Amino acid sequence: MKNLGGLGGTCTIVNDLNNRGQVVGASNIEGDQVQIAFLWENAKLQQLRGSLGGSTGAFAINDAGEAVGFGCLGGVACPSFHATLWKNVGSITDLGVVDNDQCSFAAVINASGQVAGSSISSCTAKEPNFRAFLWEGGSIFDLNTLIPQDSTLYLTDIFAISDLGEMAGQGVDPSGNQHAFLLIPCDENHPGIEGCDYSLVDSTATAEVRPVRAAQPSAATSENKVSPAKMMARIRSARAGRNRRLGNVPLQ
Repeated sequence: MKNLGGLGGTCTIVNDLNNRGQVVGASNIEGDQVQIAFLWENAKLQQLRGSLGGSTGAFAINDAGEAVGFGCLGGVACPSFHATLWKNVGSITDLGVVDNDQCSFAAVINASGQVAGSSISSCTAKEPNFRAFLWEGGSIFDLNTLIPQDSTLYLTDIFAISDLGEMAGQGVDPSGNQHAFLLIPCDENHPGIEGCDYSLVDSTATAEVRPVRAAQPSAATSENKVSPAKMMARIRSARAGRNRRLGNVPLQ
């Protein structure tokens, strides 16, 4: 067993490990007011540098050493956060949000550099609207616009992505019940998939935005809010497997 150390604060969290033995996570710096994403490699823990203005954290790393996670905007208070990509320890890329959403985080990355995660309607609502996204080649897409239009499932979270672009995650039906799903791309690597219309697989079809098909929770009122920092704590806790549903994570 190895103690990976930290960045000067009292807590360090590990989130992922690749086949090269590289480890990513987040560690508090001295004073415990800010946490910084880190990469551990060859017995050395170093910061994933770059900032959007506040705390950062890394959730996943591929075998090329590219890491993804989140970055807080607006300082220590973290009024909002965006999905982030580190192609190396010295550079950070803000992946943005879908449409007019306020927050987002990146959950997974594959060998091709495809990133998936969730875009969130509100950074402060206790029950915000999550929608799964795919980021590729500098563009972010709502995955709900890329599935069959007659689907009754609304995609909220991505938990895994294969090197062929297949994604596993969670969604909700119109009654709010959660369901697991597997997304399989309609491309040259997946011929003969039932339900695929390969004539639509081009840049125009990919960029098309279609209406949402399944009902989502209503927006929060001013009396039903949490801070973005607590929202991110809830996401981290759920990703760590401490709770099966985001809604089961207590908010203080």
